[in-house]
Amino acid sequence: MSYNHSLFRFVYESLKTEFDSLIQPWKICCNEGALIQNFGVESDEIILKFIDEFKFNLKIFENDENYKTFFSLFYNYLYSEIEDLFYRQLSRLKELAFNSFKDSLSPIQISEKVENDVKLAIKVAEIYFTSKAESLKGFKFTKEFTYINEKKELTKTIRELATERLQMARLQGIYQKKNRNPVSLSFHYLHPSPFGKDARFEHFSFRDNFDFDNNTKANLMRQFVENNNISKKIKNNSYDKKQSTDDLIYTMNASKLFNND
Repeated sequence: MSYNHSLFRFVYESLKTEFDSLIQPWKICCNEGALIQNFGVESDEIILKFIDEFKFNLKIFENDENYKTFFSLFYNYLYSEIEDLFYRQLSRLKELAFNSFKDSLSPIQISEKVENDVKLAIKVAEIYFTSKAESLKGFKFTKEFTYINEKKELTKTIRELATERLQMARLQGIYQKKNRNPVSLSFHYLHPSPFGKDARFEHFSFRDNFDFDNNTKANLMRQFVENNNISKKIKNNSYDKKQSTDDLIYTMNASKLFNND
């Protein structure tokens, strides 16, 4: 084993031990179920600090083939340790968001607004998770960390719980979802003179149509003209103009028309 290799190994192990000691409080914090404040920014700073120390201690050997090997090992170790802390906190954050959602369901009253209230509680839980998860990410080394899958799992879980609660309320008869029925509008119009004009209340003109028939079913506005002992049906504008207007005048006693004797 060459001298350079031993030196690389020594620097690597020394910096790794120092790094482990520095992040030990973070590991204790995660074990206790707490979230690390400003984890994303501070983890970026720590990784950058140890990378600079590695380069500074082995700068004169940067062209050595062992340099790239140990640098890659050291960087991957730093990254994996920080990544593990990130996802442990993410798991805890998902649990906190779910518990917060369950607590928010308790004061919600079963009413016609219950669905909107539950949707709002879901939205609040999702926003809480997203904002906290973003704070766990940094701007350099940890910016590639993702929480997409964890957020999907959280959303799926809280929606299932919300559906279960609503179904239980329906089964108990406490809440009944209202169906939206289509609204139909119609307008009804009553004709002022469905059977024609009434001579008692309205004036006739030469444009009005008259039907004088003793056989009409309505028995309304009945007029009879007797001419040569024959009852005639006469309509205005349709009778023979050669006919004498005298034919349209009652010349007999009107009571005879209604007397079968």
